[in-house]
Amino acid sequence: MDRRESPLGKAVRLYLAGTPVEGAAADAAHVMRCLEADDWETALILLGDLGDAHPQPPEFWGLLADAARLMWLQRDADWYEWRRGEARNGALRAELCLLPSEQGGREMPILPGEGL
Repeated sequence: MDRRESPLGKAVRLYLAGTPVEGAAADAAHVMRCLEADDWETALILLGDLGDAHPQPPEFWGLLADAARLMWLQRDADWYEWRRGEARNGALRAELCLLPSEQGGREMPILPGEGL
């Protein structure tokens, strides 16, 4: 598959179209260099970070989810689908600060994929 027609290549174009900030072209060029070097996972991570820095449309996150599935990264695909839903429906984010166990906080870790 042509790198430009891959889900990540399409996500780069979508990023460029929707990000009118200085440095967006340099960021996109960095991702494309990763794709040319067949470093797909780094390109995916970079695009996710770029999407965090500058709001992206749901289609962007869907392309990242598709790319993660092609790389057999199901947890990443699930996360990008979640982000797609946030971009489509809106989201409220809050930071959770837990107390140390010495101060009455939780003594057991919260494992990935589990909730409180």
